[in-house]
Amino acid sequence: MSDLIMILTGAISLVTIILIGLLVWRGSTSNDDDEEDDEMLEDMVAMPEGKIGAKKRKKLEMKAEKRAQRERDLEDREERRQKQALDEERRKQEEQREKELEAERKEKVVILEDLAAKFQLKTQECIDRVQALLADETLVGVIDDRGKFIYITRQELEEVAHFIKQRGRVSISELVDSSNSLINLTPAA
Repeated sequence: MSDLIMILTGAISLVTIILIGLLVWRGSTSNDDDEEDDEMLEDMVAMPEGKIGAKKRKKLEMKAEKRAQRERDLEDREERRQKQALDEERRKQEEQREKELEAERKEKVVILEDLAAKFQLKTQECIDRVQALLADETLVGVIDDRGKFIYITRQELEEVAHFIKQRGRVSISELVDSSNSLINLTPAA
């Protein structure tokens, strides 16, 4: 009887090897077929037909658990790798943003086309970024109709506000004259 079980176990192993060989030889081109065939082979290898001993069943179950654990570990590693890549991308974007801010603050008057060229951006993308910085008040300044951005420090802004409060009603020409004296347009050293 035990000889018969050994022969059947050997036959099952031989059939499994033949199936694997046929699948490799066939070189299936369809991904769906490959996945179905792989699942079928795993099922056949994992749980052979017929009676098997408790030790062998336990060993096969442990192998299946280890395989499942390896797959989970691989998925976890892949998720961590993707998260690190996203974090790195965010960090690079933040560094780029800080460089842009520093360039704008340092120059005081920046032609947006030049700024876009410096940071290898499209002009419209650069304008959108500057407007976003203005909207969240990270940057204070004015974009004129000729494509220039004029950076205004908080102190200069407060001086202009103080001038308006002091004088009360102010005409545009008076505001322009006072702004020319209150706002420094030369680059910071």
